[in-house]
Amino acid sequence: MLQDRDIVYFSCLDWEPGRARPQHIALELAAANRVLYVEPMISLASIVERLIRQEHTRSLMPRVRQIHNGLFLYTPPSFLPFSLRSESLNSINKSLLVRCIRNAIGKLGFRRPIVAVSHPSHHEVVGRFDEEFSFYDCMDHYTLLPDRRANPVVLAAMERKLVKKADLVFVTSEALHRGQDGEGQEGNGSKWVLVRNGVDLNHFESDGCRLGEPDQELAGIPRPIVGYIGCIGSWFDGDAIAFLDAARPDLSLVLVGPALDKATTRKLRSCGNVYLLGPKPYQELPRYLDAFAVCLIPFQVNELTRAVNPVKLYEYLATGKPVVAAELDEITRYRDLVSFYATKEDLVRQVERALREQDPDVARLRVQVAGENTWRRRVEEMGGALASYLARGSDGNAIRNDGSFERS
Repeated sequence: MLQDRDIVYFSCLDWEPGRARPQHIALELAAANRVLYVEPMISLASIVERLIRQEHTRSLMPRVRQIHNGLFLYTPPSFLPFSLRSESLNSINKSLLVRCIRNAIGKLGFRRPIVAVSHPSHHEVVGRFDEEFSFYDCMDHYTLLPDRRANPVVLAAMERKLVKKADLVFVTSEALHRGQDGEGQEGNGSKWVLVRNGVDLNHFESDGCRLGEPDQELAGIPRPIVGYIGCIGSWFDGDAIAFLDAARPDLSLVLVGPALDKATTRKLRSCGNVYLLGPKPYQELPRYLDAFAVCLIPFQVNELTRAVNPVKLYEYLATGKPVVAAELDEITRYRDLVSFYATKEDLVRQVERALREQDPDVARLRVQVAGENTWRRRVEEMGGALASYLARGSDGNAIRNDGSFERS
């Protein structure tokens, strides 16, 4: 584990309302270090758009606040729009952000921090803080994500610059580890390190204390419930869900999460037994999972999703409940624990099979596997890779026998 370090984590996600890899990594790092979590820059137009849609927004005033032991949150001021379409605008915005963060870490007393970044546009901040070292925490194939704000060509150029600048690159899937062009990353030596996603086991593991007390929103939904927690984007297989709805009208299909793709959302709203509940706070997700009889990962299989290591997989496994998923590369490693479908007809059959499952040994094995994939373990993997990097550098850092490292 990293210990007694000052870390600045430039995230691509706001701290609230959800909880994904950047927030979990920051929380685990803060257990033994001081961490400044930097929320992404957004323009004033984006803030207004959030207000109109009545979505989560944040303060317009830049500020630093402590949100946990060892963990500080920085909310930047609004910046110029279109920075994901123009290298020049991104450079201007990031230069202003660097000035803000230098001021923030000066007040916090950070010195020679570790700089962690989670998006290609952050390449501009690497090397600007006299940092001890830097790493890129890559969790998606960013150039393939459907983002109307971004130009994929510009984004790809940014990522190439970031990979060249960063000391290490952590990736979440085998597809990302092999390289986005399919030719591998051997030329980068050990710079590329596979560290998959994980789970907060204590948060999701069901011990029965929540069962029998469903949220009022769930109380009126007929059982059994087949459910999904996550974003409903263009990668979500709305056709498969509509087919399942028509084939099994006795089931309630509950989808918890933000609806990002309008066409998919319209299709789902026309279904008779699909319940779109919208996004829920991270703290409430276990109560929804408690009500599910079967957990779904209904993704289209394409180049984008082949590179995805779904956080929801580990969260589902932590409940011990049956999981039915599309045949994604990162999930097929768990064939003994997950039922897979290749066609819409397969989906119906696998859901029916999962509803009949009554094997407590399989349920216990799912929880056990989730326990082997915690966020704490992921940060330990990162720490081991960073320790090896420092050992190669011979720059005054001592490697301890337990694989962790401290300032010498």
